This record gives sequence, C-alpha cells and structure tokens, in this order.
Amino acid sequence: MMVDKGFYSAGLLWPLQQQGRHGLIPARAGLKGEVIATHGPGDVCLRMNVSPQARKKDPCLPLTWEVRAITRQLDGQPRTVFTT
Repeated sequence: MMVDKGFYSAGLLWPLQQQGRHGLIPARAGLKGEVIATHGPGDVCLRMNVSPQARKKDPCLPLTWEVRAITRQLDGQPRTVFTT
C-alpha cells in the first residue's frame, strides 16, 4: 500500500504493520528517528517516537515503532520514503 505523506500517522500505519502488511509513504521534512540498523548507503532502520497526541487518541499505540527509511537522489534532490 502506498499513501500520501499527508496521511502520515502512527495510528494508521502501525496497526497495518502489526497485521504483517507493508506500507510505503514519503517521509515528511524534519521527521527524526534513531538509527538502529544500516543496510547500505541510504537504507536504514529507524526507531521513531509515537507522538503524545497519537497515543492520546489511541492508548494501544506503542511509545516507539520502527520503519525502514530509503533515500535516493531524484532530480538532484534526496528523497526519502518509509516502509513499514
């Protein structure tokens, strides 16, 4: 499943990940995560914090979740997508 970055939401993506489904979403500017593994140039696994707002809406969400971040050059600019 591929979604627009406007739908970036742990409440939407984390449950899909738990069901064994995979998503692809363009990374929003400024999102930060802790690198927990590197698979190669421009290919890392990140531990991301789930926002307090998301946890307030859905207390079942974890404090953190993991995504794979893949960065490639497109039109001379780095572009990152997250896979779950």
